[in-house]
Amino acid sequence: MNEMRLIIRNNMKKIFIISLVLVFTLTGCGGSSHNSENQIDVMGRAAINTALINTFADDASRNLSENEYNRTNNSDRSYFKDIMASQLAIYDSLAGECGDNPLTNRASANPTDGLAVGEGRYDFIASVFADDQIYVNSLTTGSEGGQCSQYLAAELGVVGIEGLGDDCGGRTPLYDVIQTTYSAVAVGSVTGVDDGIISDNVSHSTTVFPFLASPRT
Repeated sequence: MNEMRLIIRNNMKKIFIISLVLVFTLTGCGGSSHNSENQIDVMGRAAINTALINTFADDASRNLSENEYNRTNNSDRSYFKDIMASQLAIYDSLAGECGDNPLTNRASANPTDGLAVGEGRYDFIASVFADDQIYVNSLTTGSEGGQCSQYLAAELGVVGIEGLGDDCGGRTPLYDVIQTTYSAVAVGSVTGVDDGIISDNVSHSTTVFPFLASPRT
């Protein structure tokens, strides 16, 4: 069953962000110690499960962890914060030195608080990623003028990544969401890590329902 929830929240800068979350909840036979329902899959932010849930473990352990993540309701997903923090440490080492990613090494949402140091340096942003929902900032000038062109713009703008204040964020079928996710966790930007995919092999739309191209047979 497809469930769409519209959530209004007050973000850490005390502006209201409208969050549009598309969650696919299907009835299945599996269960979870963190979820009393029979949810077996979820879609929030692209690649969060793939990139941050035991990504570098053996295949069997990784599959078990990813399935558990999918079965867990978003309200209970803080359980995975420590796992995400450990994976963020690996991505932080890919470019430059450990501790220099301005996104993942955060003491708080306020950039003036500086970079976090020590054992818990990834805890804040891990808690942000554990809240696996797509946010749209309806109060930006971009939302009124049609400037909604950058995936994760609302989330990254709130934590001080520059150049995103006028973009309302969200997601369309045309965004390279995987490249943005990996750029964010590796270098703290919306670009910088190329996923090697130039374009989709089918054409989607941002104006014609149902937006996604027809399934391939």
